[in-house]
Amino acid sequence: MNNFDDVLVELDALSSCAEPSPLRGWPIPKVLVHCAQSIDASIDGYPKMKPALLRKTIGRLVVRRFLAKGSFSHDIESPIPGAPDISENDLSEGIAALRASIQRFRDHRGPLAPHFVFDALDKDAYERIHAMHIADHLGAIRYR
Repeated sequence: MNNFDDVLVELDALSSCAEPSPLRGWPIPKVLVHCAQSIDASIDGYPKMKPALLRKTIGRLVVRRFLAKGSFSHDIESPIPGAPDISENDLSEGIAALRASIQRFRDHRGPLAPHFVFDALDKDAYERIHAMHIADHLGAIRYR
């Protein structure tokens, strides 16, 4: 997935699947809310940041590599540092939360907060990173 249009297509497929199931990792609604938290944090600010030196050196190198490659892999059970715990919800609520966060990001016209690892990103790069993040999580779900 390269952008939010691709993500929305996948969310349609997920919502129309009779019995989606996680192959590994968290329950599906938690995954979706986690991805929504990440998008919201790019607007509101991440609760905890990695040290500035790391973000401005290694973080920037790593994000450029991910953007060039068009994908990345990460620990899909690692919460956003300092983010609130995700309460139980159902699949439709998780999908709605992620859709709402995507729309909020699209509508946002102000500055974006630095990423907690990758530092400052422009809107296009942030969208691509969020789409890759979501793709990594959806890759651990059977819904097709």
